[in-house]
Amino acid sequence: MDKVLRNIRGRRCLNPTQYDMAGRLSMSQHGYSKIENGLSQLSLERFMQIAVSLEISVDDLIA
Repeated sequence: MDKVLRNIRGRRCLNPTQYDMAGRLSMSQHGYSKIENGLSQLSLERFMQIAVSLEISVDDLIA
């Protein structure tokens, strides 16, 4: 799971801010930050939404 969270943070650094990502996912910036930092559970549905929002495949986030 740590690798997945690092991949999400790494991909986001090239693209939108946490605030932007939170808006795309219809959640608060604080809530999104907790996901990125491993302080909140990441559901499969939310994981897939993040991949779509970053315009990358789920496989790329896992790899």
